Amino acid sequence: MVALCLLGPSHLPPSEDIQEQFQQITEQYLGDQCARILEFAVAFGCGKWRAQDAVKGAWYDVWEKAIGALGRAMEPAVREINQWLSDCISSRGYPKREFWDKHGKGAALEARDVIESDALYLALRLIDPVRSLHIDQDQILRISCTEEGAEICIEGHEGVDWIPVGGKLAYETATPIKISKRPDSGAKGQRDLESGVRIAVFSADSGTRVGFSNKLSRLSLKPGESAELYGEADLLRSICTCGHEKCSQKHRLDAWEPSSKITLWSYAASAVKGLLPLKVNSFIAGMYYGFLSREGGFLGMRIRVAQVEFRICQTQACGTPDKPFRYEGARCPKCETPGLPETTRRVAIPWLFVISDVEQYRRTVRYHCTDCDNLSESPDCPLCSANLNAHRPTHVWANCFPERLGIEGLEAQNRFLSLQDGMIGIGLESGDKEGLEDQLIREAEASDDEFLYFLTDDPVEPEQEVEINRPQDDADPAGGSHVSQ
Repeated sequence: MVALCLLGPSHLPPSEDIQEQFQQITEQYLGDQCARILEFAVAFGCGKWRAQDAVKGAWYDVWEKAIGALGRAMEPAVREINQWLSDCISSRGYPKREFWDKHGKGAALEARDVIESDALYLALRLIDPVRSLHIDQDQILRISCTEEGAEICIEGHEGVDWIPVGGKLAYETATPIKISKRPDSGAKGQRDLESGVRIAVFSADSGTRVGFSNKLSRLSLKPGESAELYGEADLLRSICTCGHEKCSQKHRLDAWEPSSKITLWSYAASAVKGLLPLKVNSFIAGMYYGFLSREGGFLGMRIRVAQVEFRICQTQACGTPDKPFRYEGARCPKCETPGLPETTRRVAIPWLFVISDVEQYRRTVRYHCTDCDNLSESPDCPLCSANLNAHRPTHVWANCFPERLGIEGLEAQNRFLSLQDGMIGIGLESGDKEGLEDQLIREAEASDDEFLYFLTDDPVEPEQEVEINRPQDDADPAGGSHVSQ
């Protein structure tokens, strides 16, 4: 009773049927674990194990205090991710770790605002994960591919879903429906979807991809093309934008199955940041990455994962064949050896970066030499002189350092060091800090997970498992940025 009154919507005690329902839940799951009573009261107040009916009164709806408590429980995971992102990509627009330090001064208040806001938003998505969508017989839901992303709308409706490049969105068919590619591509571009099929829309650099959970081949759309869903039907639109095929099992409060090992707090934390340990490939499977990649969170700064180009230092003092030293820029930040095309191999690995008004990464064409496993800017490999005209070009993202943008001095500092009114710093000095270890595992091609397969845009074959000890958080204007050792 105390837990219900603490979290409930009124100063009056709950009705007898609410009390009886909660007592049945605690008897079924808690047993002698009375210390977990508040945990179950939070879940119960957020709507688990019961149907909401606001007409009957506030006690029969979702409780505001319970939502706030769930958001508070998710804050440590949100803080941990932002600290980790600061270690990975602070040089690319994300706040430095000190910004998230809960014991810090000055910026600590703003950091708390970010964490509380993002955690509460994720809690609401965990509680209310889907929206119903009805298509009439004479209506069409159109998925249109553009240069900037994907646009989803129903003819005759004003509302539009926008998916920026790098973002994802998922639907599930509640009734059978048809989908066709436009311009008309005949039977090859048509699919009959049964009830319960998940439709995942991913906006990639090269176009929009529409995948299906029932093993049907995906539809690939180029700018100017579209996919149309038609026929009277009902859809469920996922509020979570992770794009993961197991979203309904991992990112919904109703899917939580209480046990002695899986508490509400641990389930919520794993929903936010993916399964431990925290790595890029687990992080992008969590709710928070979907939120940041599509909407940018409280800070409004979108991040994304893409194939990013790195140079490998050839000097023995910097690395070994088993543990190569990778860096971005024109020269190695450790030994200052120039990264000349004739002597330095280039590779592409999945990497996180910030999408901002200042162009920090540029998508560019490369040729992959299979003889020496090098990425070349021209059809003639500068390392082994192999002719690559027969090879299909691939695309990678290359870091745009100040000298590539043609800016120097104060102008470079002003453009790279001030975002969000000076709150978010992009360091330009080089340095090798100790601390967090991160392992990027190149599994996009080998994985059965649809969301990982979608990440690979014109993939470059991996040279080996990518293992990165510590990303450097600053870019060097002289041309170096430390990545791994």
